[in-house]
Amino acid sequence: MKKKLFIVALGLIVISMGFPFSAQAFRTPVVSRGHGVVTLMLAGNYVLSVGAEYGLTDRLALSGDLYSTGASKLGLKFQMAPNLAIQGGIHSFNTAYLGLNAGAVFGHSLTGILDVNVVAPGSVSHISYGLGLRYSLAYRFDIRGGLHGSISSSGISYPGLKIGAGFGF
Repeated sequence: MKKKLFIVALGLIVISMGFPFSAQAFRTPVVSRGHGVVTLMLAGNYVLSVGAEYGLTDRLALSGDLYSTGASKLGLKFQMAPNLAIQGGIHSFNTAYLGLNAGAVFGHSLTGILDVNVVAPGSVSHISYGLGLRYSLAYRFDIRGGLHGSISSSGISYPGLKIGAGFGF
């Protein structure tokens, strides 16, 4: 387990060193020690993102995301309840984010996901949001997607579409 944790942590740190902020990967608030998920997402404007999350304990996870445009984030998620987590971290090693991650199960294979983050300070402080669904196709494999956007002093961004897949480990 320590080797897995080291590899995931090192990868997330390297990914986050040279890139600014990332949006949502539509991950659920559930954390499981020694397990995680890797996501591959495509945004409506043909931007790819790769994300990962790894459960350090049954309530605390390390997470990170990297976009092909150069955006990224590195953070921690604390599961407060089966359907709610607090998340926070840094992007570009100079701006912090803090937010909520919520989920609702709609059946055996379908889960709704809400992700909201406040990002500050920065050139433009903003709130990023994502509202999506995850559908389990097979053991440890799912498809996911939804809408994401942001709200800042310069206005509200038009929500973009994101689709992708998740691979559990």
